[in-house]
Amino acid sequence: MNKGVIKLNINVHPNAKQSSVVSVGDDGSIDIRISQPPIDGRANDEVVDFLSDELGVRRRLIQVEKGLKSRNKVVSIDVSEHKELMTMETIIEKLRSKIEL
Repeated sequence: MNKGVIKLNINVHPNAKQSSVVSVGDDGSIDIRISQPPIDGRANDEVVDFLSDELGVRRRLIQVEKGLKSRNKVVSIDVSEHKELMTMETIIEKLRSKIEL
């Protein structure tokens, strides 16, 4: 596994009123709502944009690796520029803090 890349398992709920984090499991699985429909890759683009905004990472460093046509996705984040600051734990904590109650 590349030490500069973190992979996230994300369950996406498209067509929401607004994009938000729904939950983050103890195993690191993440449920998010996305405001875009799953048409022509718009939901995948919104997943990348949403994570970029929430995590403060450049969009080009985030990529949907698996699940382009599925609600279950594997998203990779290149953290090689931020190795000391970005770990799986810090990403999970940031996303947990964004859960809307």
